[in-house]
Amino acid sequence: MKKLLKDFDTLDGSLLIRSPNWLGDAVMSLPAIKGFKDLIGSASLLIATPQKLSFLWTLCPFVDEILEMTNSKNIFENIRKLRNKKDIQMAVLFTRSIRTALECKLAGIPLVIGYGRTDQSIFLDKRIVIPKSKEPWHQAQTYLFFSSSPRGKSRTLPASSAVT
Repeated sequence: MKKLLKDFDTLDGSLLIRSPNWLGDAVMSLPAIKGFKDLIGSASLLIATPQKLSFLWTLCPFVDEILEMTNSKNIFENIRKLRNKKDIQMAVLFTRSIRTALECKLAGIPLVIGYGRTDQSIFLDKRIVIPKSKEPWHQAQTYLFFSSSPRGKSRTLPASSAVT
């Protein structure tokens, strides 16, 4: 985890976070994404999100820029959008999709971080693995674990299901 934290300390470009695709999941990810913004400080936080969720992210003062992604059959449209953002140094994927990981890799993003126990992991540079003992968590708790992992600190919702 210390190596992962070091990656955030040296960030001088943008951090791209690929938002979950569904409204409920995106709302549950808000505290975790705010945690990433706290971690990167003055570096830019860019949210890549489905067009249907872009309004939610405009309401978040910690989001610096929003990039609307399409669900078209042609992944090259999203790759082009990502490539046009030349200062993206790192991507954190809140999706478990092979497609979103592949888009980031083909866009040339130098460091792609995501869930470690999924099919997308072959396209990741760094993996955050949710311990099997924690897997029945509520999705919001999983997102918080995801954002706290680079710091080595735990942020919790209810004490009964806290990260230890």
